[in-house]
Order: sequence, then C-alpha cells, then structure tokens
Amino acid sequence: MIKTTIPVIGLHRWPGAKGKVPFLKNVHRHIFYITVTVKVTDSDREVEYFTLQYDIALAVNLLFKQTVMGYNFNTLSCEQISEKIGCYLIKQKYNVYEVETSEDHESSSVVRYE
Repeated sequence: MIKTTIPVIGLHRWPGAKGKVPFLKNVHRHIFYITVTVKVTDSDREVEYFTLQYDIALAVNLLFKQTVMGYNFNTLSCEQISEKIGCYLIKQKYNVYEVETSEDHESSSVVRYE
C-alpha cells in the first residue's frame, strides 16, 4: 500500500452541536489533512505519490465550492468528506483502501474500503 496526504483549508459547521460544544454550530475554519491509502501490487511506483496528490486535490476542487476563506464543506463531517473523496477516487480507477480526513492534525475519521 501507499499513502499520501494533502492539506486543505476549509470551513464547516455542525448544526446539531449541543452540550459542551454549541460553538460548533457556527462556521469555523480548520486545516483539513486528507490522507489516502491505495492498494498496490507492484513496488515500483504503480501509483506515483504526486499523481495521487494531484487527483485528491482535483477531487476536492470538483466536489466542494472554494471561497476566499477556503473550501466550504458546509455541514459535512470529516467522515462525509472522506466518503465523497473516496468515491471519486474509486471512479478514477484507484484501488482505494482508506481515506482519512483530520481537523488540524488533532482529530480524524477513517473510511475504509475493503
């Protein structure tokens, strides 16, 4: 397997936030780190890192609206962002194993395709 990560500045919010985190209802900014792991069968650059990074960035560009403050993920969770990017890459013929989306390298979700 190979794995690569790209940083993406983005905004989102969680309308259902309550308890100790009601502030998450408001739009807030993160540096999202999107990490994709792809299965390979060849140890000699079957999938090149730069090409995969380009395709992850392309997926973000095509799937989400960009604003001057970053990408607008609206009410999507990290899990939902991972799902959308994973589905896009699978359609591009990548053998995706998992997609991880983290907020500021602190908390993350992993969507696995097995």
